[in-house]
Amino acid sequence: MKKFNTVKILTIFILVILTSGCRSSEKSFLLRGTFTCTELPFVSMVFDPDNQYTFYYYYHDYKEGKGKLDKGSYLKTTDSNYIIKSSIFNNIEITYKKAGFNIIINDKTYYFKQIDAIPSIQTNYESRKIDNEKNIKFNSLFLHPYFINRN
Repeated sequence: MKKFNTVKILTIFILVILTSGCRSSEKSFLLRGTFTCTELPFVSMVFDPDNQYTFYYYYHDYKEGKGKLDKGSYLKTTDSNYIIKSSIFNNIEITYKKAGFNIIINDKTYYFKQIDAIPSIQTNYESRKIDNEKNIKFNSLFLHPYFINRN
């Protein structure tokens, strides 16, 4: 009788593990936090669902030599699809999978990866001056073949 109870408990335990594993692939991910792109060093996107689904796009304007901000909103359409609405991104649809998404900027596709789950909203970003000469020298270090991650 004791052997029968042990087999019964073991069977129930295995069934629970198998059924919980099946549900994990159907997770929906909430688009939230701060995202950056390795190809665009002075660009970040911030998604804040707690502030009425507000979207922030921080980028550098090389002509004016300072940071710019595009603020808008985003809307969840399915478990992993979102639509971004702003002056630059007019109803652009993205698919958020695990920790990132692809988006088209100036007819080129870029991958943005989440660097923080907390939305990092920057104040007075537009008044910040960026020295292009210093940044070009700094970025050239990361373009060196020994620093490039080829994985």
